[in-house]
Amino acid sequence: MSECSYPYAVSRIKVSEDTLLDQTQWNRLWEAGLDESYRLLHEMGYGQKAKNQNDIDSLTQATVAQARELIREVSPDRNLTDLMLLETDAHNIKAVLKGMLEDEEVNNLLLEGGSVPLPVLLECFEKDSFDPFPEKLREAIGKFSPDMPPRELSALIDDSVYQQIDSVLSNKKTSNALLKRYFTAKADFTNVITVLRLRSLGWEEKQLLPLIVADGDIPVESLVKGLEAQEEDLPEVLGAGAYAYFLKGALREFVRDHDVPALTARLSKQEYLIVHEEYTDPFGIGPIANYVVRKELEARTLRILFAGKRSGRQLPLSELLPD
Repeated sequence: MSECSYPYAVSRIKVSEDTLLDQTQWNRLWEAGLDESYRLLHEMGYGQKAKNQNDIDSLTQATVAQARELIREVSPDRNLTDLMLLETDAHNIKAVLKGMLEDEEVNNLLLEGGSVPLPVLLECFEKDSFDPFPEKLREAIGKFSPDMPPRELSALIDDSVYQQIDSVLSNKKTSNALLKRYFTAKADFTNVITVLRLRSLGWEEKQLLPLIVADGDIPVESLVKGLEAQEEDLPEVLGAGAYAYFLKGALREFVRDHDVPALTARLSKQEYLIVHEEYTDPFGIGPIANYVVRKELEARTLRILFAGKRSGRQLPLSELLPD
C-alpha cells in the first residue's frame, strides 16, 4: 500500500488513537488531587517527551506536537493537512519576532509540529529568507517592523493563518468541505471569545477590529455590536453564522454563569464534533483531522482540569468532553 494514500495514513492514525485518554482514565484524573493527577498522567504514558514532567503545559504541548508530527509524516495531501499545523507555525513565528523585538532568547518557547520544521524555521530567520513558509505567512513576516506593537504583531500573524487557509480552501484543486466548515466555525468561535474578553476590558471598536479573524460567518458589524450590547442580548447579537443555533445556546449559558473557560470548553467540543462527522471515511481527511483535533481538545481539557484543581473549582467532565 502506498505511503502517500489515505488508507495508509488512516491506518497509521487508527493505531495512534490508542494513546487517547479513555473515559476511565478521565474519571480517575477528575477525582484525583493535583499531585496525584500528575502521577496518573505519568502512569498513563502521557507526555513522555515533555521537557518538564511536572508542568501540564509542557506535557500537553509535547503530546500535541507528537500528534502533529505524525500528521506531517503520513500526510497523503500536505496542501490540506498543513492547514491543521498552521497554528503551531503562527506560535513559533510570533515567538521569534517578539524575541527580536525584545532582544530575548526564545528557543525554549518554540514548539514542534508545525508545517515548517523547527530547524528550517530557525534557519530561515537566520538567513532572512522564508521560501519554505506558506505564502500568506511569508507575506505577513514581510510586513513586520521593529516598531510594531506586540498586539498588532500577534494579530498580523493570526490573520495570515486564516488568509492561508482561505487561499487553499478557495482553490478548486485543494478545496475541502469538511475543513471549510471546521475553520469557519473556529474563526467564529475565536472572534466571539475575543469580543467577550475585550468587553471585560472596556475596549472599543478601533481596538477590536485589528483582532478580528477573517473568514468567519459572523458579520463584523455583529462582533462590533457585541462590545456595547446589553449582556442579555449577547446570544442574539453574536449567535450568527452556520452554527448560530449552537452559539445562541452556549452564550445563554455564558450570560448565566459568566464563565469564559466553560464557554471556551463548549466551543472546543463543537469544533471537534464538526471534524468527527467524517471520522469513518477511510478515503478522506476526516479521520486525520479527527485525530489531531481530538488530541488538541484532550490537551485543552487537561489544562482546564488542572487549572480547576489549582483554583478549587472543577468543571464537570460532561462539560469538557464530547459525548
